[in-house]
Amino acid sequence: MNIQILDSWLRTFLDTNAKPKEIRDSLALCGPSVEKVEKHGQDDWLYDIEITTNRVDMMSVYGIAREAAVILPQFGFKAKLKNLDIKDKLTTPTKTLPLTIETQANLTHRVMAMVMDNVQLGKSPDWIKVRLEAAGIRSLNNVIDVTNYVMTEIGHPCHVFDYDKIKGHLLRFRLSKKGEHMVTLDGKEYELPGGDIVIEDTSGEIIDLPGIMGTKNSVVNNETKRIVLFIDNNNAKLMRQTSMTLGIRTVAVTLNEKRVDPQLGKTAILRGIELYQQIAQAKIASKLHDVYTDKPKDQSITCSLQFIEDRIGVKLEPNFVTKTLTGLGFKPTLKTEHGKSFNSVSSVLHTVVPTWRTHDVTIPEDIVEEVARIYGYHNVPSRLVTGEFPQPNPQESQFYWEDKIKQALKHWGFYENYTYSLVSQELLEKVGADPKKHLQIKNPLTVDWLYMRQSLIPSILQSLANNQDRAERLQFFEMANIYLPRQNDLPNEAMTLILAQTGKKFLEIKGTLEALGQELGIELGIKPVEKEKHPLFSPTIQANITRDGKVIGIIGQIALKIQENFALKKEITIAQLDCDALTLAANKNKKYTPIPKYPPIVENYTFYNQNQVPATKIIEVGKQVDSIIQSVNIIGFYQDKINLEVMYLDKKKNLTDQDVAPIRRKFVAAIEELGMKLEGEV
Repeated sequence: MNIQILDSWLRTFLDTNAKPKEIRDSLALCGPSVEKVEKHGQDDWLYDIEITTNRVDMMSVYGIAREAAVILPQFGFKAKLKNLDIKDKLTTPTKTLPLTIETQANLTHRVMAMVMDNVQLGKSPDWIKVRLEAAGIRSLNNVIDVTNYVMTEIGHPCHVFDYDKIKGHLLRFRLSKKGEHMVTLDGKEYELPGGDIVIEDTSGEIIDLPGIMGTKNSVVNNETKRIVLFIDNNNAKLMRQTSMTLGIRTVAVTLNEKRVDPQLGKTAILRGIELYQQIAQAKIASKLHDVYTDKPKDQSITCSLQFIEDRIGVKLEPNFVTKTLTGLGFKPTLKTEHGKSFNSVSSVLHTVVPTWRTHDVTIPEDIVEEVARIYGYHNVPSRLVTGEFPQPNPQESQFYWEDKIKQALKHWGFYENYTYSLVSQELLEKVGADPKKHLQIKNPLTVDWLYMRQSLIPSILQSLANNQDRAERLQFFEMANIYLPRQNDLPNEAMTLILAQTGKKFLEIKGTLEALGQELGIELGIKPVEKEKHPLFSPTIQANITRDGKVIGIIGQIALKIQENFALKKEITIAQLDCDALTLAANKNKKYTPIPKYPPIVENYTFYNQNQVPATKIIEVGKQVDSIIQSVNIIGFYQDKINLEVMYLDKKKNLTDQDVAPIRRKFVAAIEELGMKLEGEV
């Protein structure tokens, strides 16, 4: 996530003599990555900062200032973090406006609210407008702008309701029912899937999708006089699930789903109250409501100073370690064992983790990381690795062969295809697959990404259909996982290879597979489908791909009905096989066969094949006739005729016609026993 912050805004919390570009360079080495800093207006600068997803505490002006105050001194600059300076004491009026909040601990961690009266709605002052728009947030009016300003400055999302639109002045948190409808403040209507955190009033009407987006029926408008400033810290998992299911992505939910610190809630609401009093002349009209159902517990981590030094590889001053952690908000205590002198081995560091870091700092190594990054990875000396070297990863061999396959197919004219692992119900139905037998995603982004695929065929057919008008000849391959369900266990992720060509290309793809087998040092066979035919392929043009007699895939021409379902203009030939079976059997050891000293005798025979004997059967039977039959190949066919090329070779002597004649007769007899008839005579 990237945030944009003006230098002038940052310096309201950071007292430093560093210039903007110096701040950029320093932060980039030890903290958040500053993508760029550029001039903004006459005398200001704008930082574009990338924040890693686990550091939600830095997604604010104050969060960046806190980091900079610790990092800048490491580069020789003066830097001090200024206090937020927000009044913690509020004067509750004698006469208050009623407001009731009802929630449950499994839905929210903390809910805070303040009713304010006499709100003067209008334009925001320039200093707010400029800062918000520089941050990429459109200025609307002073009431809405305050919520966005507080969120950007403090780091906790907040919301504002029109008090008079809340029936019964009740804010009740509950889970939505499947099929309930709501209209968000941008005018879009949504049907809720059920199980979403919502807020309703006494009428039962949904008036907010908390932590994500407000609704149209409670939004502030030009008639608003009384408001409810609202801070809610909710169940992050449920909020993300709702956001992704409905496709609503806002800055608020981006922060909330990463578990914003509920302790920030009070700081945020106090800042909001202060701003409303300042720019909207609003007056406090209720007590400060604070329903804190799930307070974070103190979390501490213990390790020795030696533990930190061993992992960073440098000797550290104890004062540097404690000062660094204190500046980052931790509470470190460094003690030495009783009766021992103060040194790295005997010293023990007890560190209390601040509430805004409890989710990403949980083990001693996390403390090491905090110290190391502030020390500066660029300051850690380069040294050769010593000790026992790590053993090779068994997967490295698999990756090698997968890359080998991809490179070979690329050089043979195939283009690599990339498709999503998730497929739609419509795509499955096009190939006649049953969606109920596929794993279904509980929180899909769209209906197009609903099921985990069990075959690469539907995806590659769709790719061919999408590209058929771009080229006369298409050759695609894809190597990816398919997901086969297992009872009471995670699915089996099977790496699968698929080849696809436009046209009647059975023999071409068969040849590609045989060449691929040679590249991998294994022999692949093609055998007819003897039992149940595969419904995706033409009944007469399909075969099994085998290795050592075991079926590892299928090759064939796509059935006409499937071709029509995808609106494909040409026939499609496909081979799909278990890629793991290839990579696990592959080997780099090549078998050397010396060139024969004596020349072979090569003869061609034409047979009538009225019974449609499979080619593999012909070759298998022919090669078994005699050991001097080196090879049997099908070199052509026309209608019922098939042309065979037979190579006779004896590695010990020159063959004569008298040597070959009896074997020739045995060969023809063996082929004719299959139900074929030789054209001519032997």
